[in-house]
Amino acid sequence: MMSSRTAGSLLIALLMTGGCSRASEQPAAVTSTAHSVEEAMAIIASGRCADAIEILGGISERQPVWYEAMSQAHMYCWQSTGSQDHAAKALEVIEDGLRAFPANANLLLSKGYRYRDMKLPAPALAAFSAAAARAAANLAGGGRSPADESVLREANAEIRRLPPQSGPVYQAGSFEQQILRMIASQQCREALRILDGREQSEDWFAMRFIAENACWSQYGEDTWRDAATRTLESGLARYPRSTTLLVHAAGWQESAGDIPRAIGFYERAVAVGTLPAGNVAAIQGRIEQLRLRK
Repeated sequence: MMSSRTAGSLLIALLMTGGCSRASEQPAAVTSTAHSVEEAMAIIASGRCADAIEILGGISERQPVWYEAMSQAHMYCWQSTGSQDHAAKALEVIEDGLRAFPANANLLLSKGYRYRDMKLPAPALAAFSAAAARAAANLAGGGRSPADESVLREANAEIRRLPPQSGPVYQAGSFEQQILRMIASQQCREALRILDGREQSEDWFAMRFIAENACWSQYGEDTWRDAATRTLESGLARYPRSTTLLVHAAGWQESAGDIPRAIGFYERAVAVGTLPAGNVAAIQGRIEQLRLRK
């Protein structure tokens, strides 16, 4: 059965499709895509994810809502069958969508959902933070958008829902949560200025990476992507056994399409030996999924 959050994510995607132009100007291909996706959504909700994948695979005009629906269909197939191939494709489809539509905040939100449902909270946090930053940037640049307003609300809610046991960066009321709120409010540069005055702890590097990742999402300048990469490298040079930084690095390499390096970082995180059993199982599952993409 489709959860309320899943349905909300797809509704946001449909809002974005419908909002790309006035109804009288909307191309016929986009309209038919939306109708086909609505059909696929109903089929997913009835438990027939394979049928939904077949329907979606026949659509040649692929708007952001198509990527969201196809990813969601693969997630349902993974959850119902345990097929790691479906889990791998669920994230792969979202990454394809982000390459085609880099300013689409809902796809970043969906990326966070995928990592969350795979029980990988560190990359989920980075994705939700980037989604909030992208939605805030879209709202600042284009006026009121119900879709981006929904993404901003959902991303911030998901950041608050992440479990406290995942590490210090998730503790409500902590300095790190204040930084996350700033990032979500389109203040990634101010967050970085505040971080510059703090001790360079393990969590400092994690927060700086998340802020730079959000700035890259917000401004679209490759200098921010390069800065985020350098921050991870510097953090791991100082804290080579940091499971938080290792998992962030794995997710970062996944986004870049470097699957062998992503697997290497995940394996290093497991090898540290300090992760709870549930986290180890989630990471080992993700490694298995990624090996199907190599």
